[in-house]
Amino acid sequence: MRKSSMRKLLLGAGVSMLMVAGSAMAAYNTPAKAKGLKLDLAVAYNTCGAPNDTSGSAPPLPACHPAVPTTNTNGTHKVSYGLKGAANLQVGVATGDIKIGVKSADIDDNGVLIADGQQLGLHLDHAVATTTNCASADPGGCSTQDLGLLFSNVFKAGCLKGKCTLKTTVNTVTPGQITAGAKVNITISGLGLSDQDGDLAFSEGLFIP
Repeated sequence: MRKSSMRKLLLGAGVSMLMVAGSAMAAYNTPAKAKGLKLDLAVAYNTCGAPNDTSGSAPPLPACHPAVPTTNTNGTHKVSYGLKGAANLQVGVATGDIKIGVKSADIDDNGVLIADGQQLGLHLDHAVATTTNCASADPGGCSTQDLGLLFSNVFKAGCLKGKCTLKTTVNTVTPGQITAGAKVNITISGLGLSDQDGDLAFSEGLFIP
């Protein structure tokens, strides 16, 4: 076979392989790595709806006063940080499961240390799972409806001596939600902790002293 013919044959094979690989990737794209999140939690405040103030920034931003913590929406429980208050939340990939962890300290309820046995719920605004584990066996996978309403406050952090903690997995609390061997891509937003009334108390964020 002539060299020019061989080059054409190899080039054609290479293009075909790229097309097949491209088609496979387009069917179900995955990241090279997305194994965990670790978030510090700041106090959640209501969004300013009708500005009656401005911030001290340059340029100034529309603002509302006074700032109203979201936990105040239902008044039975108003959860806040004490002087040494802090909280963080971790989620990570386990084998065929998702690990969930919450650590916090100096949590107050209505201005005093939160009572032993009280629980704060794991809050999430939105979550959509894209998975290969579909009844249709569609090679492009399937995506769920927004899971925020279904799973917000299902996972509970128990409180003792002002520390509300949680260490569990998704399948421990809701068995069968994560299937080993399936490719699951989950997008999550609005992670935080809700008070006993179901109001958002702490949300992923930053505090700048």
